[in-house]
Amino acid sequence: MKKNNTEKLKWRVADFVTGMKKEFPIRLFRTGTVLLLSLLLFLAGRGQERIPGKESLGGGEDGGRIQRSGFESACAGKKIPEPVLEEVPFGALYGLEEYDIPEKQLDFDILRREENPHIYAWITIPDTQIDYPVLQHPEKTDYYLNHNIDGKEGYPGCIYTQNYNSKDWSDRQTVLYGHNMRNGTMFSGLHAYEDETFFKENPYFYIYVEDTVLVYRVFAAYPFSDDHLLMSYDTETEAGYQEYLREIRRAAEAGGHYDEAAAPDPQDRIVTLSTCIAQRPEQRYLVQGVLEAEGSAAASGTVTFPDTAGAEKDA
Repeated sequence: MKKNNTEKLKWRVADFVTGMKKEFPIRLFRTGTVLLLSLLLFLAGRGQERIPGKESLGGGEDGGRIQRSGFESACAGKKIPEPVLEEVPFGALYGLEEYDIPEKQLDFDILRREENPHIYAWITIPDTQIDYPVLQHPEKTDYYLNHNIDGKEGYPGCIYTQNYNSKDWSDRQTVLYGHNMRNGTMFSGLHAYEDETFFKENPYFYIYVEDTVLVYRVFAAYPFSDDHLLMSYDTETEAGYQEYLREIRRAAEAGGHYDEAAAPDPQDRIVTLSTCIAQRPEQRYLVQGVLEAEGSAAASGTVTFPDTAGAEKDA
């Protein structure tokens, strides 16, 4: 009896093993297939996900889909006006909104490196050709009277200050010199102030220094003697400066134009622009402005120089 039971058990085990050998590959294949299909469905689902707040449009990359924002969708088909842009005056960059300051993009490091190391400022007078760098030679007082910006000797020279003046514009009087050229360049434009209408309608000139703009209001324009202004008049003491300002008024009212509303006080600083008068070598034509405002800001860029080669000196 035991023998028969043992034999039956052996047969059942043998049958089970035989069945497993036949069914195992089939079951493994089915299981692998199910796992592979699940993985493919998972990946396909990830590719179809949409970014929250966006809708999909056909025709782009990334599986042929382009994402469009909810804002773009809401605005589709609607006319969206362009933003209104207000023109900001150049003077606003320097805190000088009330002045119509000519726009300049000046990089003095580039000017000194590429043009001339003695450039330290720039002067502009609207409605004239006066738009030039200002130079000062550290040793030779009148070097730029007859040397051009490239250092070559001859005319038209440069707009310059003598080294009696500091270069920080802190002196009570700073004098700029420039030739009266027949072709209208350099300081020839100062003679426009001989006309009373021009004098009244062009009251400002501007000096640019590094990242600063100095605004000068013209208060006098007149012919004067060829006296050296810095050496012949006392502007160091308050009493001497007051007397000099009175002398300016007398000369301007006698033979030129004087704006009493812009007249400087003893604590004010002035700039004198000086040029020659044709056929009157013993005289100079002076335009004088009082510092009215100054503002600072960063400025950069490059400028070009007017072509004055071959210009003829008038006086």
